[in-house]
Amino acid sequence: MNNRLSLGRYIPGNSALHRMDGRLKLVMILFLVGCIFAPQGFVGFFFLALVVALLFFVSHLRFNVLWRLFRPILFIFITLWFINCFLMTETGEFHDTGSWYYGKKPFFVSELGLLQACYITARILLMMTLTIILTSTTKPLVLTLSLE
Repeated sequence: MNNRLSLGRYIPGNSALHRMDGRLKLVMILFLVGCIFAPQGFVGFFFLALVVALLFFVSHLRFNVLWRLFRPILFIFITLWFINCFLMTETGEFHDTGSWYYGKKPFFVSELGLLQACYITARILLMMTLTIILTSTTKPLVLTLSLE
């Protein structure tokens, strides 16, 4: 059997999420993804992360499933984080205005850039984790029939 995991692969199990109706799971995940993109600040992201962690715990998936799927795209996360951190200023322009944490050129970090990098990274990680939970706990045929 192939030990490599791919995004969207069903992992058999007997958890509460595995037994849940596919339509309910789909609506629940879409609602949570919508909540991820609603502006709520770090406190809202913290509570959403708790909900996602609870869903992951209830699904009885192993953490190495997430790690195996996130490891190949870790470079993309790091690149996105550095681009937002180092290129965004307080006004959203690419010149040296605003408050700085480290001000030597060409490396500077603005407060807005740091916050924006954290928001983007958190949104992508939470959204991908929810997608992995949905596809790992739902058979493809059930998920397809849920879309009808």
